[in-house]
Amino acid sequence: MFLNPDCRLETDSVARLRMHVATDARIGLAGASIAGTDGRTESASRRRDPLLLRALMSISGLARFQLRWPALAGVTLPVPVDVPVAEDVEAVSGALMLMPRVVFDRIGGFDEGYFLHCEDLDLCRRVRDAGLRVICANDVRVVHVKGSSSRSRPFFVARHKHRGMWRWFVKFDSAARNPLLRVLVWCGLWMHFALLTPRYVWLLLRARF
Repeated sequence: MFLNPDCRLETDSVARLRMHVATDARIGLAGASIAGTDGRTESASRRRDPLLLRALMSISGLARFQLRWPALAGVTLPVPVDVPVAEDVEAVSGALMLMPRVVFDRIGGFDEGYFLHCEDLDLCRRVRDAGLRVICANDVRVVHVKGSSSRSRPFFVARHKHRGMWRWFVKFDSAARNPLLRVLVWCGLWMHFALLTPRYVWLLLRARF
């Protein structure tokens, strides 16, 4: 089990996750329904691979129409009317992931080329590429007190987040094979980092004073 230190588990959270994995040998990785301290479920709990087209749909806001037009699907999955207990998804939140050790060894563990972000997306993708299921156990709810690292070291965290996004893109997105798109995505990522610099400065000053 991989667990962020800022997560609050219920007494039976681990047992229920283990039960999910034990019921089906095809389950290679199980995540949980992750909620913030405000009680709202994080969208990262159940999501799709952040392919370029999907990311653009999410950023532009067009993904809100995905139920009517599936071609506009974004990274975030819409909440189903009847939420299944064990829901097949493309990726779960790295705040809490449980997987059989044999699966972890089979796919080669974490890609150490990542540092702070996107290593969970990478792990989920390689589990699925190995022909196994990734599920979100919606009956397991975990509170995640996020943001402490980004408040104290915003530039450091943001830089590695953008590096992780770039690494995932070139590894898994077929759009990265197009030289022009590759350049545009690289420029777009670091332009986004630059545009958020004032916010990072504010977070740093607020953390210190």
